[in-house]
Order: sequence, then C-alpha cells, then structure tokens
Amino acid sequence: MVVKNGLLITHSCLGCQLNILSDVHLEVLDSFDWQLLVFLERYPGRGRPFGYSVIAFLRAFLYMELSGITSVRKLVRLLERDKYKMKNLGFNRLPHHSLFSRYKDRFGEHIPRIMMIINTGIMREEPLHMSMLGIDSTKVEAFSLGDEDADWGYDHIRKKFYYGYKVHLLYDLQSMTPICYTVTRANRHDNTQTRPLIKRLGARLFKVNTILADKAYDTKENIENHGEVGVLFIAARNKRNTKKPVNKYRIQDYLELADEKIDQLYKNRMDCEHANFLLKEQLGLSDLKTTGREKVQVKVGITLIARLIQALHQLIHEKSPRTTIIN
Repeated sequence: MVVKNGLLITHSCLGCQLNILSDVHLEVLDSFDWQLLVFLERYPGRGRPFGYSVIAFLRAFLYMELSGITSVRKLVRLLERDKYKMKNLGFNRLPHHSLFSRYKDRFGEHIPRIMMIINTGIMREEPLHMSMLGIDSTKVEAFSLGDEDADWGYDHIRKKFYYGYKVHLLYDLQSMTPICYTVTRANRHDNTQTRPLIKRLGARLFKVNTILADKAYDTKENIENHGEVGVLFIAARNKRNTKKPVNKYRIQDYLELADEKIDQLYKNRMDCEHANFLLKEQLGLSDLKTTGREKVQVKVGITLIARLIQALHQLIHEKSPRTTIIN
C-alpha cells in the first residue's frame, strides 16, 4: 500500500498482488478498508510530526501481532530488508524504531472506536454477530514487579498468585471475537467491570439477546438490570450468594426455564475460555513488554484489533472466524 493524501491505497498491479498473497498477514490486513480510519490522521498541532501516517504505524503493530514479531527493532530490520513490505504497510521511508511508541500514543485513545468499526464490518458479513455474548476476564502478568499500576491477584486455574493485571472482555460467542474490554489491577473482582463493559456497548446492547457468565457474575442486579432491556443474563449459580438455592441458575428465579434448555445454552460460555487461549497462545496478549495501565491497555487493544481483523478476513472468504489460523 502507498500513502496518498493521508490515505492508504491498495496496490493494483499483478506483481504487487502476488507479493501480498505470498504473505498471509499482509493479506489479512488488506481485507479491511483502512479509509474508515482516516480520522486517525488528524493532528491537533501544526503539520504532521515526522511525516508518517498514523495508520501505517497501526498496521505495523498489527503485523507484529499477526506474524509473531516480538520487538519493534526486529520489525524495523525486517522492513529495511523488504522495501515492498515497508511500502505495503504504508511507509514511504523506513521509520526509526523510536517513533513507534510516539505514534502508538496517537492511535491508542481511539482503540474502542476502531474495534467498534471492525465489529460493524463483521456484522455486515454475519448478521447474528453480537446476539450472544460472553463476559470473562483473563490474567496478564506485569512486565516488571516495579510496575506501580499493577497488583497481586490470584490465578484460579494455576492456583497461585501473580503480579499484574486483569483484562475484562465481552466476546461474541459465535465468532469468539472481542467486542469491548477494560484493564484493571489483578486484584479487582470480575463483576466490578460488568457495568463499564456494558456501558461501552452503548446502543449496541439492543442487538444482544443473551449474556453468559461464570459464577463470579452471579448477582440479582445483573439479572434484573439486563432483563429490563430484554437481555437474558445467565451465570452459573454462586452458592455463597444464596443459603439454600432452589434453582440451578439464578435466572430461573425470574423465568420458568428448564434446566436442560439452559444447560444447552450455557455450554457456549466455554467459548470464552477458547477465545482467551487464542489471544494468548496464537497472538501476543500475554507478551507484555510495557508498564503502566494506560500503556498496557493500548497493547491489549492492539491484540484485540488483530483478532478482529483476522475474523473479518475469514468471514469475507466464507471461512470460520473461530480460529487464528488463516487457511
């Protein structure tokens, strides 16, 4: 891709297309219409600092996520050897590695908007997108014990304490893709982020039919608040919240629903665990090399955007979005 009037324009020549096809990660990136993000190029100061495209840097960070490149210096060395790849990402000349963190600050605050735009694109390909959501959290260990924004939390899977953060997510369970997220210290309870996550949905909440959650989210407030807008909030029963529970699920205290029906529906919640696995093992969610909650939040957001673009690419090519493996 080349930069023209601040926009990224796709190469149309046959040779360029063959080069794209030889790199599946570039092909994935080019499945998205980057002109939808032209607002990133606006700069509040006079002129554009350093003369680079913000979108080019975003594409570069996403390319790192998709291809497993672990540092900016490694990416810059790769682009120095491969000028075609450099131009395809949107750079008209090789950027110095020190510029990446500065440009990351430029697009970092827009990550929720970027995710919403890509999710809208996914919805065009799959109309049922966002009808059934899962809410969950996953741990991210801090890069350094000196990170003052992090804290100690308990990993219930490995049965041990860790120092770091929690990433709280709303997922579309059909595609196993992230809708929105927050980042907190590791010691924050999962349910404290239910309201902030739902608030980030905005009007998109009316698209949702069901939200599935584990027992950490089992409260009357969650069921009642979501029920007011026609959303079934189904969480596993937390026995500590009720002395003698009559029903298997708290939602059954409000609606007559058979155990078998809810059990079948609730099986979909396990897709949250699989989605977390994809983000950590196939992408770079657990590869944290920065400190401070704001910077961690941007790093997490880049990983989530990469996952969304993967899913969009798969849907456009009529393939399953439920994997990070691009066929």
